[in-house]
Amino acid sequence: MRDSELLTELAHRLANRQNADGGWPAAASGESATEPTAWALRALVAARNAASPGDSPIRSHEGAVGWLVERQSPEGSWPISDRVPERGASTSLAALALAATGDAGLLDRSVTAAEWLLEHPGKQVSWRTRLWLRWNPDRNPLEMDLAVRGWPWLEGMWGWIEPTSTALMLFRRLRDRLDGSSVTAAIADGEAMLLDRTCPGGGWNHGLGRSHDEDLWPYPDTTAFALLALGPGRPEPAVREGLAALEEMLRAPVSRLASALGILVARAFATDPGVLPARLRGQWAEEYPQPTTRAIAVSMLAAAEEPIAGPRAVDSGTAKPAHG
Repeated sequence: MRDSELLTELAHRLANRQNADGGWPAAASGESATEPTAWALRALVAARNAASPGDSPIRSHEGAVGWLVERQSPEGSWPISDRVPERGASTSLAALALAATGDAGLLDRSVTAAEWLLEHPGKQVSWRTRLWLRWNPDRNPLEMDLAVRGWPWLEGMWGWIEPTSTALMLFRRLRDRLDGSSVTAAIADGEAMLLDRTCPGGGWNHGLGRSHDEDLWPYPDTTAFALLALGPGRPEPAVREGLAALEEMLRAPVSRLASALGILVARAFATDPGVLPARLRGQWAEEYPQPTTRAIAVSMLAAAEEPIAGPRAVDSGTAKPAHG
């Protein structure tokens, strides 16, 4: 059930944090950056979509649109901020937010961003190294499939769980607007990466499930992002085990962000969120710790019952024909 009271409260919190340039900082104060501005825009659009006819519309998302549009590069990517020009995972978040607005011109910008991401996956180990490790598996301390790449936090680096997850959400959101063979291959690679990097017992760490003969532990945030990217109805044990691991992790005290993501996963997989909505309301009644902009935004999505990738987040199974 939509939590209109919490949604309104958080929308005003978010609007009050907006900088004069139209963007948002990652925390309570600071310079505007792409990632928090994208999360803010995504959340404010969700609040607009959830508003009843008699509600006062929340209009502060126009500043976020302007901030993002002004900073998108001609090839489609976004920098981390005005002072940090490196590009990477913030591009998928900005593109998802612009696509969710429903504006045709902004959707075109999201498509350009997705095309840039298709051309900039994570680093890949050379085929010579992969061949050598295939014959010497005991010399591979990372214990992962070196053929899959995923997407990185920063351009030119290795793939990680969360940026791969948001890239997958974007590719599915825009699949019918992208080159068929390219997006199909990218989705397959991203899925393979997530399924390969699970932790023993279920769930996801930030990058690997095992390293140097040690089992790594899962986190609720990264596990939720991976599950939302993979989606319901999948037969792989990793998905079932990930859901069980997330449920177990959410029994313990967790952050506002983790509670909100747990609600989004429950909605996506058509399961009962249990005590999570009440817990989230209670967490926002507390003043400390000071929330990040992302925590406010994702909590708004949970309160609005709207998925991160937008109403069209489900893979349609169709794609733009390949060029040729």
